[in-house]
Amino acid sequence: ARERRALPQRCEGPCTMAKTKKRDRARIEAEAKRDRDRAERESKRMLAQEEGEQTLAAIMEEQASLRKQNKKRAKKVMAARATAVEAEESEEDDAAASDEEYDSDVEALRRIRAVQAVGEAGELDGGDAEENGEADGSEDEEAIEEDLDTLMLERLDDFQLKLPFSETMAVVADQPLELENAHDDLTREVEFYKQALNAVKAGRKMLDRAKILHYRPADYFAEMIKSDAHMARIKQNLLFEKKKMEAFEQRKKQQEYKKFAKKVQAEKIREKASHKAKAKDLALEFRSKNKEIMGEKGKPKPNPRRAAKNQKYGVGKSSASRRNTAESVGSMFKRDTPNKKARRGGRR
Repeated sequence: ARERRALPQRCEGPCTMAKTKKRDRARIEAEAKRDRDRAERESKRMLAQEEGEQTLAAIMEEQASLRKQNKKRAKKVMAARATAVEAEESEEDDAAASDEEYDSDVEALRRIRAVQAVGEAGELDGGDAEENGEADGSEDEEAIEEDLDTLMLERLDDFQLKLPFSETMAVVADQPLELENAHDDLTREVEFYKQALNAVKAGRKMLDRAKILHYRPADYFAEMIKSDAHMARIKQNLLFEKKKMEAFEQRKKQQEYKKFAKKVQAEKIREKASHKAKAKDLALEFRSKNKEIMGEKGKPKPNPRRAAKNQKYGVGKSSASRRNTAESVGSMFKRDTPNKKARRGGRR
């Protein structure tokens, strides 16, 4: 079909054979380029798919190796625990046997001491013998107690559990705590913290020496006990409680501000009243001292010019009293100076 399309078509009109060949050649080149691009895309997709499959296979192999290592480690731990349990049981049996031997040794020691005491007491006479017997009996008891203490210290090794550190995880401090004041809580807690920190460091060194893993892997994700929805509800409740407390504190502050504002306002009103009373007292004092300037009732005398204007134009009266009347209108054309001749017209 491509070859068929590539054949020159019949020219119609002004079209020439050269143009037709050029157009067909361009179309063939474009189709070839599209095919090459399609082939390249397909090859890239196949390569990407192969790389993904290889990475997935590598991840699966790594997970399988990790599972094998974990199984081997678990088997070793179980074997170590089994050996530790067996050793503990054997030590318990040895301890029981040693207890029986200890009891028999103590009984034999008591019998020997009793025989020695009886022999020494038979050589003595009368009351002196009895007194010496009592003294020897007390000395024998003290000696037996000392021997018991030594025997108990010797048997301590039998009672101790000789287990590896991975089973006990117990670290004993090198030095005891020395506190000047044992009732000082802060100093005592700081010393406890330092001692615990040193113990943790020593324990980590011992675990590293025993080649026991005690750090969490970087790719370890623990499954949460509570779901995300539950934790979201808890977070929402905590935020609600926080907002509630903030609103309560805001209301409390506003109430305090209102009380303070009321106190300030009352103080300002009190100051204003005191200033007003002082001003009133000063005015009364001034009026009492200057009675000549003020009137009889303590008021200033009226201005005569103001009084004349008030009488002429009226003040403090209703608008009806200030209306024009025939008499007031007629008074507008009266001559103020009847003796003088009235002038007519403007300037001459």
